[in-house]
Amino acid sequence: MIVIEQWHWWVLTLGFIVICFYYHDLRALWVSLASAVVGGMLWSDPAYPLRDQLLLFGVITLGGIVATSFFVSDDGNEEDEEAQEVVEKSQGERLVGQEFTVTAVVSNGSGKIDANGNTMKVRGAKMAVGDRVRVTGVDGIDRGLLLVELAEPQDPEA
Repeated sequence: MIVIEQWHWWVLTLGFIVICFYYHDLRALWVSLASAVVGGMLWSDPAYPLRDQLLLFGVITLGGIVATSFFVSDDGNEEDEEAQEVVEKSQGERLVGQEFTVTAVVSNGSGKIDANGNTMKVRGAKMAVGDRVRVTGVDGIDRGLLLVELAEPQDPEA
C-alpha cells in the first residue's frame, strides 16, 4: 500500500512554488496551492485516506487551471514586451540631439555614456573617457544602442 505523508505534500508545494516563480506560470501555482491544502489536511488528520487526498488535490488543481485559462490571457507577456520596446524606443529618441560625457572608452565602435544617470551603450568613432558626445540617432535594430559623434567644443567667447 502506498503511503503519502504530510512532508511529501510540503516538498511538492515548495517544488512547484520554485517552478511557478522561475517560469511565471500560474498553473504551477495551483499545483502548489493544492498540495499545500492537502498537506495541511493531512497535518490536522494523519489518517486522511489516500484516495481523498488525491481527489482533493485533483479537484483544486484542475479547478484552478480551468479557472485560470478562462480569466487570465496567455498573450499578456507579448503586450509587456511591446510596451517595454515602446519605452526603450521613446527613451532613446528623446536623447537625440543632447550631449553627454563618455564613461567607457569608445573603441572598435562601441562604448558607454552616462545619460541623465543611466548608463547607455553607444556606437561611434573612437573617443576617450571624459569626451563630450552628441547623440545623433538610435540604432535601427538594437533600440537601446545610441549613435553618437564627437561634440564640437563650446567656444567660451561666444
